[in-house]
Amino acid sequence: YIERDAARWLFERRIGLLGGDFPRFDRVPAMQFPWAEFWEKVNLLLAPLTNLGGLSGRCGRLVAFPLKIRGACATPCRAALLLEASRESIDT
Repeated sequence: YIERDAARWLFERRIGLLGGDFPRFDRVPAMQFPWAEFWEKVNLLLAPLTNLGGLSGRCGRLVAFPLKIRGACATPCRAALLLEASRESIDT
């Protein structure tokens, strides 16, 4: 789950899409995560993502390509993380 401080960090940076590898977002106790504020400010949720273990500490841009399904409130999508070049690769 996401700690309240992490949620505040996301809100302060006006993050518009949240993706995660947790199996469900709705089982976290309300006192641990400000859901009302999340849905008011973020609006888009991408879950569950898989195979994220090797990305710890890496930065990049998350992009998602959802299917267009008329009248749906959710849809499957293909997601990709476009990784930034590491400093080591730039300096060498």
